[in-house]
Amino acid sequence: MHAQLAFLPDLDLGVVILTNSVLFGYPSAIGYRIFDAFLGRPATDWSAQIKQALNPMNSDGGGRGPSRVAGTSPSIPADQIVGRYRNSYLGDAQVTLDNGRLMLGILGLAVPLEHWHYDTYRPQWPNSLQRGVAPFLTVERDGPGRVRAIRFDRMGELARVR
Repeated sequence: MHAQLAFLPDLDLGVVILTNSVLFGYPSAIGYRIFDAFLGRPATDWSAQIKQALNPMNSDGGGRGPSRVAGTSPSIPADQIVGRYRNSYLGDAQVTLDNGRLMLGILGLAVPLEHWHYDTYRPQWPNSLQRGVAPFLTVERDGPGRVRAIRFDRMGELARVR
């Protein structure tokens, strides 16, 4: 069983979606469709878009990510990754350093980031559902050493707030 809450607080709108499915993404498709209708937007086939994006999680490939390349180092020093990031769906996130370790603050959680390879990190989520939804995070640059965004491999990009 799965329950999802979604809100548009500025419009005093809240949606509760209850399903008997553990397939990732489909409750969100229902919520997006309701929001589209409420906002007078054209109908979008959110189910098809989410199915395509999340198909690996909903099949036998769930949760697997890129093969680790041994012996790599980040091209961006940790202190340059520290900062605030924003996504219209996920809200704000904060990357901090705690005793030399990168930490991601998002959705009320403090999540350690394990260096995976190059500029990719594996968030140490507290449960398997979160690990399946966003198993890897990559730091994106727009110039030498300048961090533009952080990108979850299955959830999208959070832009750097300057």
